[in-house]
Amino acid sequence: MTINVAPVGLARDLVERQLMGTDIVARVAHMPGIEVGAISELNLPNAHRAVDIAYQEKGHAREVASGSAMSEAIEAGKVAVTNDAELILNSGLIDVVIDATGVPAVGAEIGLRAMEHGKHLVMMNVEADVTIGAYLKSEADRLSSSRRWATPSLPPARARTTHSTSMRCRTTMPRKPGVAT
Repeated sequence: MTINVAPVGLARDLVERQLMGTDIVARVAHMPGIEVGAISELNLPNAHRAVDIAYQEKGHAREVASGSAMSEAIEAGKVAVTNDAELILNSGLIDVVIDATGVPAVGAEIGLRAMEHGKHLVMMNVEADVTIGAYLKSEADRLSSSRRWATPSLPPARARTTHSTSMRCRTTMPRKPGVAT
């Protein structure tokens, strides 16, 4: 079963002046069992450029403005590109939302709403994690025992490392023997 992920925002890396989200899209595009289903980005040309870089070809992205258009694009094997994060949050085809906005208030809102919509959350927004991370963790606990929340900024003593993503993860569900998390 393929897992569809959707980055929200393609925040700039302040050191390299590259788009952090482009790196996420490029890495996920080459992971077995994981697909970039959609990208929400206010600057749509940046989203198209990220997909072109990741897949090394033009035309792998499809711009969408409705939920049905998003579903059609994903089902056709294209990356749905939109400037409306609501489409991602409401899509039944998206399993994981990656907050890469770099804006604490937006990241906190996207993160909370993603979990409320039954999505797993990967928080790449260190600023949001520092300011509201504990609250998001408590909301993950409250919303569902199977909701996962990952962030790259946790100290190792408080987190488990996943080998597939090289980021430290907090989870609200204990590991089951023999089941990968």
